Amino acid sequence: MLAVNCQHQNCACILLEHNANPHLRDMFNHPALFYAAMRNSAPLIEILLSYRADIEASDQDGITPLFYAISFKSQKAMECLLKNQANIHAVDNCGRTVLMAAAEHGTPDMVKILLEQKVNVFARDTHGKDAEGYAVSRGSTIIQQQIMECKKETIENAKQKKERLENYNLAGKSLQGSLFLA
Repeated sequence: MLAVNCQHQNCACILLEHNANPHLRDMFNHPALFYAAMRNSAPLIEILLSYRADIEASDQDGITPLFYAISFKSQKAMECLLKNQANIHAVDNCGRTVLMAAAEHGTPDMVKILLEQKVNVFARDTHGKDAEGYAVSRGSTIIQQQIMECKKETIENAKQKKERLENYNLAGKSLQGSLFLA
């Protein structure tokens, strides 16, 4: 754990090769993967995952390594975790999503990456606050705008899909009627 926290990649490798437990937690209930995420160390994340570290390990608050990477503005770590299939739909014990964490603590680039992954922009935490609300509270108009645009696009796409489905259903009824008459 200390080797990862101090970003001593070679030391961490030696320890893991000699059966160090990548699941071991410190007194804060954090496994080594949390520290690699906080320290923006994609190479250490890859090493820990190769030794079967739990990418979805959570602390007492339900926070996963992906949340930690986002909260510490560790974009390389976030991208590495996403590449390794970290759950983008994870929620903490307060119902906060990774998008909410990015709106509150991350960067516009991090928010953009999450929005491209099709995260739920309409989700609300246990207090009724959504990602846009977190961006407003933070005072980040750029992130707020990104989320608003994504919401608008999502609503427009849903309307178009509904219209296509209605047109398809109407066309099917017309076709059935003409077959019945024939």
